[in-house]
Amino acid sequence: MVLAKNSLIDELRRLRRHVPLDETVEALIAQPRPDEQHRLEARIALLQALMRLSPRCRFVLEGYYIAEMPAQELAAHLRIQPQSLYSLLKRCLGQLANILKK
Repeated sequence: MVLAKNSLIDELRRLRRHVPLDETVEALIAQPRPDEQHRLEARIALLQALMRLSPRCRFVLEGYYIAEMPAQELAAHLRIQPQSLYSLLKRCLGQLANILKK
């Protein structure tokens, strides 16, 4: 599932803009290539798992990994210390991993 997460992050970074998750899913489903069926299924599974996270964890993961928001800025949005952000990221990634394992 790490591959799926990294594929999604790479795809959105290539676009160089923030894309809401529902638009991403629609775009991925609308234009599947035969050689990318496995990647498409992995991306959809990841997006479904992200949608099951709490809004806070979803915001943290989208902000840090997809929108590439600097840690200082993301911490300021969350009103936490920058050092605390990394603990929060770890917890959110753990929750995401648990959802993906089910």
